[in-house]
Amino acid sequence: RYDEMLVCMKRLARENPALTLDERNLLSVAYKYVLGGRRTPWRTMERLDASAAVQQLKEQMVREIGEVCNDVIALINDKLLPAADGSEAKVFFHKMAADYHRYHAEVLASGSAPCKAECASARKAYEAAQKAAADIANKAEPIVLGLMLNYSVFLFEIEKEQTAGYELAKATFESGIPALNDISEDETYAEAAQMLELMQDNIENWASALNIKKEPAEDAMEMEDM
Repeated sequence: RYDEMLVCMKRLARENPALTLDERNLLSVAYKYVLGGRRTPWRTMERLDASAAVQQLKEQMVREIGEVCNDVIALINDKLLPAADGSEAKVFFHKMAADYHRYHAEVLASGSAPCKAECASARKAYEAAQKAAADIANKAEPIVLGLMLNYSVFLFEIEKEQTAGYELAKATFESGIPALNDISEDETYAEAAQMLELMQDNIENWASALNIKKEPAEDAMEMEDM
């Protein structure tokens, strides 16, 4: 039913683009699952022998992924960002646009002009989100951590700027840990802690890939009981 949910949320976004937090999350979830229904089979087909039938279906998935990504990016740029009120809403939509540029780039031929264009647009949107996030005081807020987590993945895995991705994740993790205990709401704390754990996993995996020795300050995160 996510396709139906998406139709409803798109109508709402066009009629009243100044979305509340709950409405933003519903729109994000709808697009996530609609796109996921195409990304998952595409990933499966990437591992299969390239028979004519598989290649044809994969090309269809690539077209559909592109259509979904272009649809959400246009909605964000035309309606949602101009109506975004406050730093968190701006970070949310810039990040969302960047993520969908990244998702599109993932399925395009590496090094091709379309792939490079999507990567350039993703980087621009991530940088815009980063600029908007500068106005958010607590760097352990989930909206900030989610941005930095995804941006670092983009740098490391898509752009192949592995050192830059690793350093961004590490700097975010190190600034996020002391700020975590300034979060008072249990639900927000749990979400932020989960993102920091994901970031820590990436840092450890990427350090191994880059042959970076673990420093004493990089011990496993310790958090107070909730």
